[in-house]
Amino acid sequence: MRNGNLTEDDFTKLTYQRTQFPDFCANYGIHYENEMCSMHNGRQLRDECLLSTPPRRIYLCAATYHVTGNNDQVVEALSTLPPQAYNYAPRILFVAQGCIVRLLCNVNIAAGLVTSQSGTVVKVVYNNVDVESLFAGEHVVLYCIVVSFAEFQSFVQKRESTSSRVFPFPNQPTWVPIFRKRFSVKVSFLPTWIRKEQSKSDCFRI
Repeated sequence: MRNGNLTEDDFTKLTYQRTQFPDFCANYGIHYENEMCSMHNGRQLRDECLLSTPPRRIYLCAATYHVTGNNDQVVEALSTLPPQAYNYAPRILFVAQGCIVRLLCNVNIAAGLVTSQSGTVVKVVYNNVDVESLFAGEHVVLYCIVVSFAEFQSFVQKRESTSSRVFPFPNQPTWVPIFRKRFSVKVSFLPTWIRKEQSKSDCFRI
């Protein structure tokens, strides 16, 4: 299908489940790009939030970039690069309390917070200094997302010759605050003109 070569036999195999179970409603699809998959997941999450009782709020978390007084064009170009350019960090993240999320990188191996680990969002937290902006309807950057990871094994805190296990939320031992992280762009994705305009170290997505 990707190459535009779909034979009759291919079509039969692809539609077999649909013909055998015509009333089955699947909640997945075939996507060739991460952005397409993200948009599909966002629409599905929106529908789930609207149908829940009471309706849940959905949060659109947009990535930020290095901004100066005269690099608007560079920022715009960096924002259009695909997730692959930033180690698969998306430009927009859709989250809601109760939704499933997956880690894109190792956060803390000893604690069990490793790549592809799945968890459930339990809280979306903003910084107190942004309260007025929130009430004004502005899109404020999140402070952190609290996620429940069943495999979380607590953080190791070392003090001189001893070490101890620490849970960020003692009453909820599976809860972990996930903070914003910088994802540097891969050089191979950078157009030549951006490399001339801005240092590679300033080309990142948070």
